[in-house]
Amino acid sequence: MTKDTLEILDVEVTNVHAKKCALIVNFSSMKFLVKITPTMITYELFDGELSLIKYVNQLNKMEVGTNSYLLKGVSNLHLNEKSYLYKAKCFVSSSLCFKDFTTNYHLEVVDKTAGKVNVQVNVMKDTLAILHAEVINVEVPYKITLKAPVLLLEMVVDYELSTRQWTVMMNKISLLKVNPTIGNQYELHVYEVPLLQVALLKKQVKISTITKDVPAITAIISWKTFSIFENTVGVQLLYKQIAHKTLFGWNMNQLKKAFVDIKVTGSGTPILGDYKIFHHLNWYITDIKNLDFEWNGKVLSTGLSFLKKPLVTDGKLKINDYVIDMKLIENYKK
Repeated sequence: MTKDTLEILDVEVTNVHAKKCALIVNFSSMKFLVKITPTMITYELFDGELSLIKYVNQLNKMEVGTNSYLLKGVSNLHLNEKSYLYKAKCFVSSSLCFKDFTTNYHLEVVDKTAGKVNVQVNVMKDTLAILHAEVINVEVPYKITLKAPVLLLEMVVDYELSTRQWTVMMNKISLLKVNPTIGNQYELHVYEVPLLQVALLKKQVKISTITKDVPAITAIISWKTFSIFENTVGVQLLYKQIAHKTLFGWNMNQLKKAFVDIKVTGSGTPILGDYKIFHHLNWYITDIKNLDFEWNGKVLSTGLSFLKKPLVTDGKLKINDYVIDMKLIENYKK
């Protein structure tokens, strides 16, 4: 009779020269082996004497200084052709089919105080190079490199310290340039064409189009704090006489008692005229059986005859021990 459950029948731990742990399960021929040394960790699954899956992380070098850190090594995942995992991956797609998946890594903090790093990662599938990534700012120009030979992709990000210019190259073509101009202002060039001017202000970012063939549009993004739990974020768009502003506000420091505000205002559009949209929602949650929601809103548009008077909404939803009580009122305010 076969068993449909997995049971650990025996665990053997030895520590003669290196820590080793062997698990024997109720599948008579299956064994899982873990081996740990100061420089290597190995996980291996056997079927009898046949190694089906083996993962090795070999630490070649490790140095810890007062202001620096270096970790260098290689990890490898090997799949035997007879393993179910290998057969399943190859059945799904030939791009997922491999016997060895190897990662060489060099992680180095050259100077912690100055923020100098040297990070290099190479990924191979069997003998095929998949990915090469570098982040190096030890010397100028600072460089972030991403190469994916299988996708015919090579991306390089350079930062020139003297000019404070960022350059993004894709397959040796200039994709993006960020050039500083005056103060905290920058120009963004896409494919060598000046496209946007960006001003980094206090709790505000101002973005304007500067290309001749693109209409002059300005976007202003502002925020009150950097908190994701309590904040007010505004987005303002300006185009000729048209102005549009959206404000998002929320307080979710306590999820059981919180609120969300949305306010949209605008002017200068022929169809809508001057318009305002406001919506407020707050809730109080005791538990899954007892919840209280309240909301109110207002819509006004001088360009639409049926909204020249504000349309006001008030609503309440109360759930008390799974019993629902709801009230909704909409009327035109004089």
